[in-house]
Amino acid sequence: MAKDVSKQSALQLNIKSAVTWSVFFRRSTRARSSLTNDKAVQRLAGVLIESPKSFSLTRWVGQSIVIRSCLSNLEASRRVLAANWHNHTGFDVPNSVFLAVDQAAPASSAAVAAPVLRMLFRMSASLEADASPLSAVVGLLSGFVVALRTAFPELPESTRSYLVDRVHARFSSFGDQHVVLAFYLDPLFAPCRHADDEALWGTWTLAGHRDAAIERLAGEDVAFRNAIIGDLGGYITRVDFAAGVDGSPLHDATWWRLYGDSWPTLQVLATRLLSLACSSAGSERSFKTLGVVLSRTRNRTHDARVDRQWSVAFNSRQLNRVNAVAMYQRSRTEKEVVGFVRVAVAAAVADAGAGGAPAGGAPAAEGVDDGDVAPTILKDGGAPRLT
Repeated sequence: MAKDVSKQSALQLNIKSAVTWSVFFRRSTRARSSLTNDKAVQRLAGVLIESPKSFSLTRWVGQSIVIRSCLSNLEASRRVLAANWHNHTGFDVPNSVFLAVDQAAPASSAAVAAPVLRMLFRMSASLEADASPLSAVVGLLSGFVVALRTAFPELPESTRSYLVDRVHARFSSFGDQHVVLAFYLDPLFAPCRHADDEALWGTWTLAGHRDAAIERLAGEDVAFRNAIIGDLGGYITRVDFAAGVDGSPLHDATWWRLYGDSWPTLQVLATRLLSLACSSAGSERSFKTLGVVLSRTRNRTHDARVDRQWSVAFNSRQLNRVNAVAMYQRSRTEKEVVGFVRVAVAAAVADAGAGGAPAGGAPAAEGVDDGDVAPTILKDGGAPRLT
């Protein structure tokens, strides 16, 4: 997604300018020293300025860090270049650096791109967290789609439409039907269920992916399929927006163990689905342990011994860690994304002048029996649909 953002002409200028600035002030010793001296003077006056930072495309959304660092150092960089211009023994400055620092267009473009990239960065960090539930993938993406439409007014309309389409296209390249089903089973993301229900996420809508996952899980077992659909209908009808989760330290799997007794079939399924990690960050941490066991100065150990020592070192660390699921708390980014959706729903209701339930919401209905939801699946264009 960050690459898609950087391809937009409205945002491309600031990213190139920020990278140009970062590379110059990090690699030029005299320029970096002058910038450090200027920041020291500003620090005495109570103004704190970040250090120049670079990024790797393989680590989250690092463009936002560079842009934020560039904006923080922009005035100091201008003072450094102005002083160097009047110094006969000054250092050489490429024209691209002058353009990146001195002109207003890159700075104004950076102010447009920074919020979007910062949100992508925080979404990536949330997904990489320990015990982050599988539902967070679609939950964050659907909320990001709503935010693109309502929360970034400085973005051109063409850029918003392009990024929304890219979210759907990116999901179709890696998404799985069970990930969408997990999203529907997460009470926190209840406001997001119908926020983007008309759009095609790949071949089907989100509801189509959800029902296809049910079909895949049930197979030829009609009774099991009807039990899942009945429980899911009752759960969606009864659960209020983020009931029991918003502001609570409960992990989704823990929530279902405590409050899912009303839907016994779905409780087992939800507990297993929501216990799955949404990224490979946990397993990738084992490579750090391998770097200790097999290093550049300790590289002649037999393979079998390396494997045993690696297993002992990694497993001993895992045993000393606290229970990640029990200690898990929903991230501020997830709650912020849900907040975007709620604001959008409230705005839609206000515009429509309706006094009923919010459009796209799933209002809690007291006194509605689970049996009021018909446990059937209809076929619509090849995609099963829950009714």
